Amino acid sequence: MTSPHSRSLLLPTLSLKRRLAWMVVIAVCYVLAGRLGLAAGLVDTNITLIWPPTGIAIAALLRGGLGLWPGVAVGAFLVNWWMGAPVSVALGIAVGNTLGPVVTALLLRRLDLHVTFDRRRDAGWFCVAVGAGLTIPPSIGVACLAADGLVEWSGAAWLLWWLGDVVGAVVVAPLLLTINREALRKFTDRYHAMEFLCLCLVTISVGAMLFLGTRHMAVAFLALPFVLWAALRLGTLGSSLIVVLVAVLATVGTANHLGTTNHPGPFAPPGLESALLLTAFLATAATLSLILSALLAERSRADAALRAGLERLRLALSHAHMVTCEVDLRSMGFVWGPGVDTLFGSELGAVP
Repeated sequence: MTSPHSRSLLLPTLSLKRRLAWMVVIAVCYVLAGRLGLAAGLVDTNITLIWPPTGIAIAALLRGGLGLWPGVAVGAFLVNWWMGAPVSVALGIAVGNTLGPVVTALLLRRLDLHVTFDRRRDAGWFCVAVGAGLTIPPSIGVACLAADGLVEWSGAAWLLWWLGDVVGAVVVAPLLLTINREALRKFTDRYHAMEFLCLCLVTISVGAMLFLGTRHMAVAFLALPFVLWAALRLGTLGSSLIVVLVAVLATVGTANHLGTTNHPGPFAPPGLESALLLTAFLATAATLSLILSALLAERSRADAALRAGLERLRLALSHAHMVTCEVDLRSMGFVWGPGVDTLFGSELGAVP
């Protein structure tokens, strides 16, 4: 039985016209996000530091249903064909970039993912499913590029492709999955809106100094407190937005410093090691954000359940004409609960 917090993978009530419209939207978003991702290309602009379209595809398939996969496939083909890849290579990459998100979405459905990430298990299983399902795109993509002679088949090329897909998924998908009326309601409050705006400005200012103007990797982790603060104060949606800001700054800084020697950036040296360090940093930030937000959501539900239970107990005692009595171990006095006046006709208060 599907949880009320999860979304069905199939939406048979959608009309064909609406389904086609959503496919077009997904394809357009995929292409636009792919152009941004290819700006950080490592190998002939085909393998990137981060691939945001993967996150868009996973979120679309989870929220809209597996029936929207043609939109992902069309977007994956167009973005590679637009960058000059041969039609056969673009088709092969599109197959891999479609199968990967589809398999990931199926795994998450089997694991009963709550798209609101309100449980700790959601954050953990999301990362596991993403890591497993996204082994498909690099396996097919690198094979297609190698068959056409664009790159040499190697474990490094496969790993770089996989890392870019994984980072794109853990950074982008949670943001798109957690956008809902309840989450947006918090940002309508003036105080929270101002807090979020100030946090964004500080994150951009500090992130620009950390990722665009430094060469020391250790200081990059100074951006993590902003992610944690957003998770504590603004929930999963707010922290996901801050993670996206940090990811953009870190990726741009790393891409701009690739191949340079004077200012190699915080994730030096360039190449595979740089991608590994960037991936580790962004995956850490995104995972911490999801886990902390889930912990707070679980605590909030526990507090609400406790208050509801105490209220039911109070009503039950009141209807049964009973009162409670607690012993203060420090003063060894008795503290009577509400209802004692009605029961005994006088206020007992604290009896020593």
